Amino acid sequence: KLSQAYKAKRIAQDEIFRNVETQFAKVPSLCHAISEIDPLRVYDFEADSNRVFQRFFWSHSSAKEWVNLQRTLLAADGTFLKSETGGNLLILGSEDAENKSIILAVVIITASESKVEWSWFFQKCKSYISGMDRTGVGIVSDHDKGLQAAIEEIFVNAFHLYYVKHIERNIQGHKNEQGHKD
Repeated sequence: KLSQAYKAKRIAQDEIFRNVETQFAKVPSLCHAISEIDPLRVYDFEADSNRVFQRFFWSHSSAKEWVNLQRTLLAADGTFLKSETGGNLLILGSEDAENKSIILAVVIITASESKVEWSWFFQKCKSYISGMDRTGVGIVSDHDKGLQAAIEEIFVNAFHLYYVKHIERNIQGHKNEQGHKD
């Protein structure tokens, strides 16, 4: 019975992961369908020379004038995707007039967070979202080295802040290295 359960599990896993690859292959047609519904919505899809998915950028139409009309403090962060295929999700967000979080743009990448991936994402954001390169725009993030380097390269007029949680963690780590107790 255990052998049958194992075989059934393996068949199900094979089907699921085969479907993931099939779904990634459908991204270009999904992009086309999105543009039919909302022509102002922006997306970009990149594949390698073998037509294997690499990156998918998306931003909704209301984000286009967000920085010009709303807040000038943005938040950038990334997280890894838990799946057989792996990858990362990079996000650029802000707050609306009621202090509610809003996502301005996202990108799904197959690579790890790096300066190259963050730079690609920020270039897409900068080319679509008006006002991101003006003086006075601030970007809050964690201490990811690739993210920091991309902010410095792409947003030369922006100021860069770190999440307080990350600063606190770094201070605590430094205190522990020095032998201090809480």
